[in-house]
Amino acid sequence: MEKYKFSGFGTVITYTKVFVPPLGFEELAPYYIAIIKLDEGPCLTAQIVDTDDVKIGDKVKAVFRKLQEDGEKGVIHYGFKFKVIKS
Repeated sequence: MEKYKFSGFGTVITYTKVFVPPLGFEELAPYYIAIIKLDEGPCLTAQIVDTDDVKIGDKVKAVFRKLQEDGEKGVIHYGFKFKVIKS
């Protein structure tokens, strides 16, 4: 194996808008989940943030955001979500 760093840029292949989320994610609804094809080729599933309008073919970039919090005084988990790049 060898290390590889992805650029963090990709394209929305398909998406859905979640109105009834699973337990623990109620405060996020409604939100978008998309399948994103990274510029390097692999596809992944991720949340799209900071937009009210997602379209198939939109260019996106990875952003570092809060994923969830374990209770009011619990551990905060951070990771990557994606943001639409407006031209």
